[in-house]
Amino acid sequence: MRFALLGLTATTHALGQAAQAAGHEVTAAYPGLRSSLEPADAGQSSALADDWQALLGGKIADAVIVGHSADELRLEQLRTLIQAGVPLLVEHPVVDSMLSFYELDMHRQGSTGAVLMPFIPARWHPAVARLAEMVAAGERSPIGQVDQLIFDRPMPVRDRQQVRSALASDIDLLRTVAGTLRKIGAMSSATAAGGIDWANLNVQTAGPSGCLVRWSIGPVEDRTAAQVALVGRSGKATLTMPIDEQWVLQIRTGSETRTETYDEWNPTAEAIERFELACAGQPVEPTWLDACRDMEIVDAVERSVARGRTIDVYGEEQTEQGTFKGMMAAGGCVLLMVALLATIVATTAVYWGVPGASYWPYVLFGLLGAFLILQTLRLAWPTEKK
Repeated sequence: MRFALLGLTATTHALGQAAQAAGHEVTAAYPGLRSSLEPADAGQSSALADDWQALLGGKIADAVIVGHSADELRLEQLRTLIQAGVPLLVEHPVVDSMLSFYELDMHRQGSTGAVLMPFIPARWHPAVARLAEMVAAGERSPIGQVDQLIFDRPMPVRDRQQVRSALASDIDLLRTVAGTLRKIGAMSSATAAGGIDWANLNVQTAGPSGCLVRWSIGPVEDRTAAQVALVGRSGKATLTMPIDEQWVLQIRTGSETRTETYDEWNPTAEAIERFELACAGQPVEPTWLDACRDMEIVDAVERSVARGRTIDVYGEEQTEQGTFKGMMAAGGCVLLMVALLATIVATTAVYWGVPGASYWPYVLFGLLGAFLILQTLRLAWPTEKK
């Protein structure tokens, strides 16, 4: 398979190297590639930097690895590539807006059904699967019924973009371990300007099993690795997740401590392997809808801090048909209120002898008729088979 890179970040660079290690080609990059990736053709890379639309024809690459960007151009590129049916493996989060994620999902569903796979490697890690098993096991778990899940994320740079990006990936891990998260409560101190102090963000929620989930961010002090701790009724399990090193899981039950290490796992190689399966038509997790759910929770966290209250997350799938129904429902309510107001105004105008006011019933009937005709647009979507 031939890959192209759209946006050269540390993640796309690592994924490109993993693709080459798996026997694939990295043929070009946008912007122009000047790195250790070989055998990327510098001429192609430079040409592609000026014309990324060359990716649409399939002559340069069979799939594209996309990096994060806050630029509006990245969203436009993703829209165009999805509509052209180009398979995409994207850094998570690839853009900063939750609405953009759902928009891309509707493009994916409504056009070619192109492969759109987020790179969220922690979900695939065997240690994370081990934690999920402990939570699901309940009393049969080595540490007993899990009551708390505590995620501590130290970061050297804790501005809004960095924290939101880290939270989006970590939320996916929390959902994998604890299950569906529906109510989000977040707290943070305020800045001098009255905004959110992202450096002290603390998030609390709960899984369906009643496990209390807490995510917090802090400065880098004696360690740089994130930690996930499961607090059970008869023990505790702590997973240390350093970057580019083996993950270590410690399970303490009473005076006994058992250590499990995971040093044979490569996240980028796993991603390329799963992406190949997705391109072959096999179901692969996480899906793009999972990425949408992560961003929905991140957005709920920001709203919870701003409003100072718990935010409900419904997790409803957004589709073009559902959006149309929502717009028609809202439009119907507005039209009824306008019709009532227009009736009062029109009858008053008739009473005062305003020229042409007597035609108001026909105008109102025409508006209501046009609205009813718009309802037939729902027939544009195929009926689901029972």
